[in-house]
Amino acid sequence: MATNIVFKEAEFISLPVPTGTKAGLPVRIGTLNAITVTAEGSVTETISLGAGMSLTQVSGAISGNLPGFASCALHGAAILQVTGATTVGGAVYIKADNTLTTTLAAGSKLFGTALRVKTAPVAGVLVKLINNGIAADAA
Repeated sequence: MATNIVFKEAEFISLPVPTGTKAGLPVRIGTLNAITVTAEGSVTETISLGAGMSLTQVSGAISGNLPGFASCALHGAAILQVTGATTVGGAVYIKADNTLTTTLAAGSKLFGTALRVKTAPVAGVLVKLINNGIAADAA
């Protein structure tokens, strides 16, 4: 029996992300495409409790991640902001600034595929993550 396996599935794992990255955003880490599930560890978040009261969580307290890291999903689908019209099954690319587009351009990488049609220039659309290990530029 193998004793060197650390994470059987490794589908949700803490990974390095840019400082200040919030939860629910697309990120590209090397050849990995991911969606942040928690904020990056140095982010301080204020939670509204209602009735004019709030609670401020110190950095790392809400996510359990060290500064520079966030919990990330490596599979699944999420509603993400995408520039350009989408078709079901159409490619969604991630640019160096971690924004998503339907336009193939130099430096962009395949991020996922749209699962819904969207005609608005920039709007949320359901995107299925694709992790194929391709590191080369899409164009």
